[in-house]
Amino acid sequence: MAVGHAQNHQGKRIDSIIDHQNQIKDSIEAFFYKPKSIKHIRSIWQQKIDGKVEKQDKKELDILEIVEKKMNLYLLIVVILAVRGVIISDFMSRNPTYDNRATLSTNIISTLIFRSSLHCASHCTRNDECKSIMFNMDTHSCQLLSVHMSDTGPQTYTGWLYYEKKFDCSIWHQRLGHWYILDTNERTFNDSRSFCASLSPPSYVIEVNSQAENDWLTELTLSHCGMDTFFWLNGYDTDNSGTFTWIKSQTPTNYTNWYTAQPNDNLGTGSEKCIASGTGYFEGWHDMPCSWTFPVVCERDL
Repeated sequence: MAVGHAQNHQGKRIDSIIDHQNQIKDSIEAFFYKPKSIKHIRSIWQQKIDGKVEKQDKKELDILEIVEKKMNLYLLIVVILAVRGVIISDFMSRNPTYDNRATLSTNIISTLIFRSSLHCASHCTRNDECKSIMFNMDTHSCQLLSVHMSDTGPQTYTGWLYYEKKFDCSIWHQRLGHWYILDTNERTFNDSRSFCASLSPPSYVIEVNSQAENDWLTELTLSHCGMDTFFWLNGYDTDNSGTFTWIKSQTPTNYTNWYTAQPNDNLGTGSEKCIASGTGYFEGWHDMPCSWTFPVVCERDL
Protein backbone atom coordinates (compact mmCIF):
# COMPACT_ATOMS: atom_id res chain seq x y z
CA MET A 1 0.00 0.00 0.00
CA ALA A 2 2.85 2.41 0.89
CA VAL A 3 4.69 1.55 -2.33
CA GLY A 4 1.57 2.18 -4.39
CA HIS A 5 1.02 5.47 -2.63
CA ALA A 6 4.62 6.51 -3.25
CA GLN A 7 4.40 5.58 -6.95
CA ASN A 8 1.13 7.48 -7.24
CA HIS A 9 2.73 10.53 -5.58
CA GLN A 10 5.75 10.33 -7.89
CA GLY A 11 3.46 10.03 -10.91
CA LYS A 12 1.54 13.12 -9.86
CA ARG A 13 4.82 14.99 -9.35
CA ILE A 14 6.00 14.08 -12.86
CA ASP A 15 2.63 15.11 -14.27
CA SER A 16 2.96 18.39 -12.37
CA ILE A 17 6.43 19.01 -13.84
CA ILE A 18 5.23 18.26 -17.36
CA ASP A 19 2.20 20.47 -16.84
CA HIS A 20 4.48 23.29 -15.57
CA GLN A 21 6.71 22.90 -18.62
CA ASN A 22 3.68 23.06 -20.89
CA GLN A 23 2.49 26.18 -19.07
CA ILE A 24 5.85 27.84 -19.66
CA LYS A 25 5.73 26.77 -23.32
CA ASP A 26 2.21 28.16 -23.66
CA SER A 27 3.25 31.36 -21.92
CA ILE A 28 6.24 31.80 -24.22
CA GLU A 29 4.06 31.29 -27.25
CA ALA A 30 1.41 33.62 -25.88
CA PHE A 31 3.94 36.31 -25.04
CA PHE A 32 6.07 36.16 -28.17
CA TYR A 33 3.61 35.16 -30.86
CA LYS A 34 0.52 37.11 -29.85
CA PRO A 35 0.65 40.89 -30.04
CA LYS A 36 0.81 42.56 -26.65
CA SER A 37 0.68 46.27 -26.13
CA ILE A 38 3.38 48.05 -24.14
CA LYS A 39 0.61 49.46 -21.98
CA HIS A 40 -0.58 45.92 -21.12
CA ILE A 41 2.93 44.74 -20.22
CA ARG A 42 3.54 47.79 -18.03
CA SER A 43 0.20 47.11 -16.34
CA ILE A 44 1.32 43.59 -15.41
CA TRP A 45 4.61 44.87 -13.99
CA GLN A 46 2.78 47.49 -11.94
CA GLN A 47 0.51 44.77 -10.53
CA LYS A 48 3.63 42.85 -9.56
CA ILE A 49 5.02 45.88 -7.74
CA ASP A 50 1.68 46.45 -5.97
CA GLY A 51 1.41 42.75 -5.09
CA LYS A 52 -1.87 42.43 -7.00
CA VAL A 53 -1.67 40.13 -9.96
CA GLU A 54 -4.84 38.97 -11.64
CA LYS A 55 -5.09 35.24 -12.25
CA GLN A 56 -5.27 35.57 -16.02
CA ASP A 57 -2.02 37.55 -15.99
CA LYS A 58 -0.11 35.07 -13.83
CA LYS A 59 1.31 33.15 -16.79
CA GLU A 60 2.49 36.30 -18.49
CA LEU A 61 4.09 37.51 -15.27
CA ASP A 62 5.95 34.21 -14.95
CA ILE A 63 7.35 34.48 -18.43
CA LEU A 64 8.17 38.16 -17.95
CA GLU A 65 10.23 37.23 -14.89
CA ILE A 66 12.02 34.58 -16.94
CA VAL A 67 12.66 37.09 -19.70
CA GLU A 68 13.92 39.60 -17.12
CA LYS A 69 16.46 37.10 -15.80
CA LYS A 70 17.53 36.17 -19.32
CA MET A 71 17.87 39.82 -20.27
CA ASN A 72 19.98 40.55 -17.18
CA LEU A 73 22.28 37.68 -18.13
CA TYR A 74 22.37 38.87 -21.73
CA LEU A 75 23.24 42.41 -20.66
CA LEU A 76 26.01 41.10 -18.40
CA ILE A 77 27.47 39.17 -21.33
CA VAL A 78 27.23 42.25 -23.54
CA VAL A 79 29.04 44.34 -20.91
CA ILE A 80 31.80 41.74 -20.57
CA LEU A 81 32.27 41.60 -24.34
CA ALA A 82 32.21 45.38 -24.55
CA VAL A 83 34.90 45.66 -21.86
CA ARG A 84 36.94 43.07 -23.69
CA GLY A 85 36.55 45.03 -26.92
CA VAL A 86 37.65 48.24 -25.24
CA ILE A 87 40.74 46.64 -23.74
CA ILE A 88 41.80 45.04 -26.99
CA SER A 89 40.90 47.96 -29.27
CA ASP A 90 41.95 50.91 -27.07
CA PHE A 91 45.20 49.50 -25.74
CA MET A 92 46.21 46.69 -28.08
CA SER A 93 45.56 45.87 -31.70
CA ARG A 94 45.67 42.67 -33.73
CA ASN A 95 48.46 42.38 -36.25
CA PRO A 96 48.02 39.06 -38.07
CA THR A 97 51.26 39.62 -40.00
CA TYR A 98 53.13 38.07 -37.09
CA ASP A 99 50.71 35.28 -36.14
CA ASN A 100 52.48 31.97 -35.44
CA ARG A 101 55.94 33.53 -35.69
CA ALA A 102 58.71 32.83 -33.21
CA THR A 103 60.89 35.47 -31.56
CA LEU A 104 64.17 35.39 -29.67
CA SER A 105 63.91 33.94 -26.18
CA THR A 106 65.49 37.15 -24.84
CA ASN A 107 62.39 39.04 -26.04
CA ILE A 108 60.02 36.91 -23.94
CA ILE A 109 59.37 38.51 -20.56
CA SER A 110 57.30 35.58 -19.28
CA THR A 111 55.00 32.80 -20.39
CA LEU A 112 51.73 32.45 -18.47
CA ILE A 113 48.44 30.60 -18.76
CA PHE A 114 45.25 32.64 -19.10
CA ARG A 115 41.67 31.78 -20.01
CA SER A 116 41.51 34.25 -22.88
CA SER A 117 43.42 36.80 -24.92
CA LEU A 118 41.62 39.47 -22.85
CA HIS A 119 43.36 38.35 -19.66
CA CYS A 120 46.68 38.09 -21.50
CA ALA A 121 46.30 41.60 -22.97
CA SER A 122 45.25 43.02 -19.61
CA HIS A 123 48.40 41.61 -18.00
CA CYS A 124 50.52 43.25 -20.70
CA THR A 125 48.90 46.67 -20.28
CA ARG A 126 49.92 46.67 -16.61
CA ASN A 127 53.55 45.89 -17.45
CA ASP A 128 55.59 48.88 -18.71
CA GLU A 129 58.18 46.58 -20.27
CA CYS A 130 55.57 44.62 -22.26
CA LYS A 131 55.14 45.83 -25.85
CA SER A 132 53.18 42.94 -27.37
CA ILE A 133 51.77 39.48 -26.73
CA MET A 134 51.42 36.12 -28.40
CA PHE A 135 48.34 34.18 -27.26
CA ASN A 136 47.74 30.54 -28.16
CA MET A 137 44.05 29.77 -28.64
CA ASP A 138 44.63 26.02 -28.19
CA THR A 139 46.85 25.89 -25.11
CA HIS A 140 45.88 29.31 -23.60
CA SER A 141 49.58 30.12 -23.30
CA CYS A 142 50.34 33.83 -23.10
CA GLN A 143 53.76 35.20 -24.00
CA LEU A 144 54.55 38.75 -22.88
CA LEU A 145 57.09 40.27 -25.27
CA SER A 146 59.45 43.19 -24.68
CA VAL A 147 59.45 44.20 -28.37
CA HIS A 148 57.13 44.92 -31.24
CA MET A 149 57.66 42.14 -33.77
CA SER A 150 59.59 43.62 -36.68
CA ASP A 151 60.77 40.69 -38.75
CA THR A 152 58.92 38.18 -40.88
CA GLY A 153 60.63 34.94 -39.95
CA PRO A 154 59.20 31.51 -40.74
CA GLN A 155 55.86 30.51 -39.22
CA THR A 156 57.12 27.83 -36.87
CA TYR A 157 54.20 27.87 -34.40
CA THR A 158 50.51 27.05 -34.74
CA GLY A 159 47.53 28.58 -32.96
CA TRP A 160 49.35 31.78 -31.92
CA LEU A 161 47.71 35.19 -32.34
CA TYR A 162 49.77 38.37 -32.17
CA TYR A 163 48.62 41.59 -30.45
CA GLU A 164 50.68 44.74 -29.90
CA LYS A 165 50.28 47.78 -27.71
CA LYS A 166 49.08 50.84 -29.51
CA PHE A 167 51.88 53.38 -29.40
CA ASP A 168 51.28 56.50 -27.31
CA CYS A 169 53.66 59.29 -28.35
CA SER A 170 52.87 61.37 -25.26
CA ILE A 171 54.19 59.01 -22.56
CA TRP A 172 57.52 57.66 -21.37
CA HIS A 173 58.88 54.56 -23.15
CA GLN A 174 61.47 52.19 -21.74
CA ARG A 175 64.18 51.03 -24.12
CA LEU A 176 67.87 50.08 -23.92
CA GLY A 177 68.09 50.63 -20.17
CA HIS A 178 66.66 54.16 -20.28
CA TRP A 179 63.34 56.01 -20.41
CA TYR A 180 62.46 58.34 -23.29
CA ILE A 181 59.67 60.80 -23.98
CA LEU A 182 58.99 62.88 -27.10
CA ASP A 183 57.86 66.48 -26.84
CA THR A 184 56.70 67.96 -30.15
CA ASN A 185 56.95 71.62 -29.11
CA GLU A 186 59.78 73.46 -30.83
CA ARG A 187 62.28 75.20 -28.55
CA THR A 188 65.83 76.47 -28.63
CA PHE A 189 68.49 74.07 -27.39
CA ASN A 190 68.80 75.73 -23.99
CA ASP A 191 65.03 75.90 -23.56
CA SER A 192 64.84 72.20 -24.45
CA ARG A 193 67.42 71.42 -21.78
CA SER A 194 65.37 73.39 -19.25
CA PHE A 195 62.19 71.60 -20.31
CA CYS A 196 63.69 68.13 -19.87
CA ALA A 197 65.14 69.09 -16.49
CA SER A 198 61.72 70.33 -15.35
CA LEU A 199 60.06 66.95 -15.89
CA SER A 200 59.38 64.60 -13.00
CA PRO A 201 61.64 62.72 -12.61
CA PRO A 202 64.19 65.17 -14.09
CA SER A 203 65.68 64.17 -17.42
CA TYR A 204 68.06 65.49 -20.07
CA VAL A 205 68.15 65.93 -23.85
CA ILE A 206 68.83 62.56 -25.45
CA GLU A 207 72.46 61.43 -25.76
CA VAL A 208 72.86 58.82 -28.51
CA ASN A 209 75.68 56.39 -27.70
CA SER A 210 75.10 53.50 -30.11
CA GLN A 211 73.58 52.50 -33.41
CA ALA A 212 70.77 50.77 -31.50
CA GLU A 213 69.93 53.98 -29.66
CA ASN A 214 70.07 55.98 -32.90
CA ASP A 215 67.71 53.46 -34.53
CA TRP A 216 65.36 53.80 -31.54
CA LEU A 217 65.34 57.59 -31.89
CA THR A 218 64.26 57.21 -35.53
CA GLU A 219 61.71 54.54 -34.62
CA LEU A 220 60.21 56.71 -31.89
CA THR A 221 60.06 59.98 -33.80
CA LEU A 222 59.43 58.90 -37.38
CA SER A 223 58.08 55.33 -37.43
CA HIS A 224 55.75 55.60 -34.44
CA CYS A 225 54.98 59.31 -34.24
CA GLY A 226 55.30 60.36 -37.89
CA MET A 227 57.59 63.36 -37.32
CA ASP A 228 59.90 63.99 -40.29
CA THR A 229 62.00 66.82 -38.84
CA PHE A 230 65.03 67.53 -36.63
CA PHE A 231 65.43 66.79 -32.91
CA TRP A 232 67.97 68.19 -30.50
CA LEU A 233 70.78 65.99 -29.20
CA ASN A 234 72.63 66.85 -25.98
CA GLY A 235 76.02 67.47 -27.60
CA TYR A 236 77.96 70.75 -27.56
CA ASP A 237 81.10 72.02 -29.27
CA THR A 238 82.84 73.74 -26.37
CA ASP A 239 85.97 74.98 -28.21
CA ASN A 240 84.82 75.52 -31.81
CA SER A 241 86.93 72.57 -32.90
CA GLY A 242 84.15 70.61 -34.55
CA THR A 243 84.29 67.94 -31.84
CA PHE A 244 81.31 67.53 -29.55
CA THR A 245 80.87 66.45 -25.94
CA TRP A 246 77.75 65.05 -24.29
CA ILE A 247 76.69 67.58 -21.66
CA LYS A 248 75.05 65.14 -19.19
CA SER A 249 77.69 62.39 -19.21
CA GLN A 250 80.63 64.73 -19.95
CA THR A 251 82.04 62.23 -22.43
CA PRO A 252 83.08 62.60 -26.08
CA THR A 253 80.58 61.65 -28.77
CA ASN A 254 82.39 58.42 -29.62
CA TYR A 255 79.47 57.06 -31.59
CA THR A 256 78.34 59.47 -34.32
CA ASN A 257 75.90 59.44 -37.23
CA TRP A 258 76.82 62.60 -39.12
CA TYR A 259 75.01 63.48 -42.33
CA THR A 260 77.24 63.88 -45.40
CA ALA A 261 79.79 66.72 -44.96
CA GLN A 262 78.68 67.37 -41.38
CA PRO A 263 79.71 68.98 -39.08
CA ASN A 264 80.73 71.99 -41.17
CA ASP A 265 80.07 75.20 -39.19
CA ASN A 266 78.32 76.38 -42.32
CA LEU A 267 77.34 79.78 -40.91
CA GLY A 268 80.83 80.66 -39.74
CA THR A 269 83.29 79.43 -37.11
CA GLY A 270 81.57 78.79 -33.80
CA SER A 271 78.10 79.46 -35.25
CA GLU A 272 76.85 75.87 -35.07
CA LYS A 273 77.77 74.56 -31.65
CA CYS A 274 74.75 72.24 -31.15
CA ILE A 275 73.61 68.98 -32.74
CA ALA A 276 70.23 68.13 -34.23
CA SER A 277 69.37 64.68 -35.57
CA GLY A 278 67.34 64.64 -38.78
CA THR A 279 64.82 62.00 -39.78
CA GLY A 280 63.44 61.14 -43.19
CA TYR A 281 65.22 62.75 -46.14
CA PHE A 282 67.88 64.45 -43.98
CA GLU A 283 68.43 61.45 -41.73
CA GLY A 284 71.66 61.93 -39.79
CA TRP A 285 73.29 64.42 -37.44
CA HIS A 286 73.77 68.08 -38.31
CA ASP A 287 75.58 70.83 -36.46
CA MET A 288 73.11 73.67 -35.91
CA PRO A 289 72.89 77.12 -34.29
CA CYS A 290 71.67 76.59 -30.71
CA SER A 291 69.13 79.39 -31.19
CA TRP A 292 67.15 77.50 -33.79
CA THR A 293 64.05 75.68 -32.61
CA PHE A 294 63.28 71.96 -32.84
CA PRO A 295 61.31 69.33 -30.90
CA VAL A 296 63.14 67.24 -28.33
CA VAL A 297 63.34 63.71 -26.97
CA CYS A 298 64.11 63.70 -23.25
CA GLU A 299 66.01 60.80 -21.68
CA ARG A 300 66.41 59.60 -18.11
CA ASP A 301 68.14 56.64 -16.50
CA LEU A 302 66.28 53.69 -15.00
